[in-house]
Amino acid sequence: MTSTNSTGTIIVPPGKEISSSFTSLNSVISFTRARSSEPLQPLAEAYYENGTLEVSAVAFIDVAQNIEKITVFYDDLQKTPTFYLAYTAPDTEASEFMSYQVNFTIELSDKPETIETFVWNEDPRTSRGTYTTVQS
Repeated sequence: MTSTNSTGTIIVPPGKEISSSFTSLNSVISFTRARSSEPLQPLAEAYYENGTLEVSAVAFIDVAQNIEKITVFYDDLQKTPTFYLAYTAPDTEASEFMSYQVNFTIELSDKPETIETFVWNEDPRTSRGTYTTVQS
């Protein structure tokens, strides 16, 4: 699925959108040199209990961007449950990144051993996936 915004074509990640919440942690990390416009990989924790997978992830996004929304997509076509933390912002090089906590739950009939989580800039760039062991 694609659409456009002021920065051009938006490409939505694979999978279906699921309910989530996000908040800025008001915490900035800095690097000594500007990184390329490729998003940083997220940090994630995952727990499975009584048929529910609960995920808490932290995404790091260029501090100069005004992030109004982070949406989570679940791709159930992969062997490993795969989640995309999607936002829209121009591609920029940056050395300072704001941290955003993204929380979501999803019903799964079986406990996965691991999940994979990506940060996806809908303009479209994606981070390397982070594999996370699911705890009980």
